[in-house]
Amino acid sequence: MRGTENAMRTLLVTPGKASADALRAMLDPRLCPAIDVAGSANEARQKLLGTGYDLVLINAPLADESGCRLASDISKTTAAGVLLLVRGELAAQVAEATGGDGVITLGKPVSRAQIAEAVSVFASVLAKLRRYETEKRDLERRLDELRITARAKCLLMDQMHLSEEDAHRYLEKQAMDHRMTKLEFAKSVIRLFSEG
Repeated sequence: MRGTENAMRTLLVTPGKASADALRAMLDPRLCPAIDVAGSANEARQKLLGTGYDLVLINAPLADESGCRLASDISKTTAAGVLLLVRGELAAQVAEATGGDGVITLGKPVSRAQIAEAVSVFASVLAKLRRYETEKRDLERRLDELRITARAKCLLMDQMHLSEEDAHRYLEKQAMDHRMTKLEFAKSVIRLFSEG
């Protein structure tokens, strides 16, 4: 099935140890290996300040609020997936109120299969987001390299009166001759002409 790359740091917000134990038993330990528990909305907010969670499961109502506002706030201000469990007769109304914020609402009583399906959806979305973040960082790094290389070429063109093509070849050849990457040599060119 899924490996640890889809593992989610999970916050369970539920009033009482019995409900926490019951919900924890419904979560797949491969997808949710690290589960913290908060007994109230205030405690959950405190935990969210110090830890980045991937999934927050809220078992409403909570001792200090209904849980709907907490769910919306978390979804709006963090990247965590939010799963809100409410009484069955309120599920449609709550889903309409919080769905626009990205909260998934399930009516209670809820089965292990329903929880597993919702958590699996969150894990899939999280895996995709992580891939996009990795691709984004890689593209940003490559773009930064292109900017540095272009700046070095411009300096070579200006200072050494080379054509763009010659400046490009010069960077590549000198990088090979000095056993440096093109980026490292481009940075040295920038330092050289910036100092002088």
